Amino acid sequence: MLKIILLNPIFDGNFGSLDVLVKQYFHPREFTKALVKKSNEAIWVQGYSSEKVFSFTSGHLRTIESRPFTGGIENLMSKHISPESLTRVINEFNPDIIHIFGILPADILTVAEVCNSRSIILSASFHGSNPAADYDYRSLQKQAMEKISVLLINAPERKAIWEEANLISPTTRVSICPETSSFFSRLDRAEARARTGMSGDPICVATSRLHPVKDPLTLLMGFENILQMRPGARLYWVHQTNELIDTVNDFLQKSDKLGNAVHLLGPMDFDEMENFYNSADFFLQASHTEYGGNSLVEAMACGVIPVVTKIPSFQYLTGNNQFGTLFDISNSDELSQRVLDIPTEKYGEYSHAIRDYYDRNLSFDLIAERFILAINSIVTGRPN
Repeated sequence: MLKIILLNPIFDGNFGSLDVLVKQYFHPREFTKALVKKSNEAIWVQGYSSEKVFSFTSGHLRTIESRPFTGGIENLMSKHISPESLTRVINEFNPDIIHIFGILPADILTVAEVCNSRSIILSASFHGSNPAADYDYRSLQKQAMEKISVLLINAPERKAIWEEANLISPTTRVSICPETSSFFSRLDRAEARARTGMSGDPICVATSRLHPVKDPLTLLMGFENILQMRPGARLYWVHQTNELIDTVNDFLQKSDKLGNAVHLLGPMDFDEMENFYNSADFFLQASHTEYGGNSLVEAMACGVIPVVTKIPSFQYLTGNNQFGTLFDISNSDELSQRVLDIPTEKYGEYSHAIRDYYDRNLSFDLIAERFILAINSIVTGRPN
């Protein structure tokens, strides 16, 4: 049995309470539960404004003193966690492994310094970003990555970028697995639709921000093409930000078909998202770039058929087009054709196959399994 600390060094200072933080930060919470389920002793250690102890279903949380993350290059290069606060938890728990969420280099180096005289394996989950252009920051990244024995990263192409920049040590074991997963389930479609009031033939959903990198106009043009063949189709769009709202509204007003068929819903409470996804036949996303694809993972957990751009993270998450369908960036005609190619009578079969694929390849259990396999390869000296 391994004793594992899962350390999230930073936090959002806008969270009003620890209850809210535990609810919002579901990745370390669910990862902890998955490791415990596999007969490991694991605790979640979270950066926070003060030291506290908190229990949740099948897991325990300890907070350590930390500064909230505010963004910007100076914040990226500075440490957030208190070494003294971290030391107190390490002394009490005596872990074999400390796994760090994210690769903020100053925090990794702080953990490494605290663990300097101990036989503790350090590992990390990659959560986006590229090799720094700033020389000082890149130098700090290299120092930090040299301390990491195991790295979880979500796509071979992303791994190659960091290897080519000489920022992943040859001795580091790299495991390809999803950045995060979901605790959503596939629910009965009729019951979910009764709860949400969503209808359409087919029902399409989108959750991307109205931001240029998400390319909302390609998505709308593709959906307009779908309406030519399937006039009963409806698109329900949850969006957290409104950078292109005027452009999107102008496009909708100029279209004869889209006005009554597209529902811009704005932000939605996370508690409502499981029923939202389970009301849908298709999940549409036209992003030009994406690191984790968290919304795609949530949709697949609910058995929604993905129609998404052909970018590395989406290729990996859909099993390279086996459990979803991909289209080229900015190609609205291809987007619509991917939806229209799937017969209505096949929706249920595809949906169950996608959920089965999720269970085998995208779940927190799978992330925990890949993590333990990589750690054991360090311990035993065998390749993972």
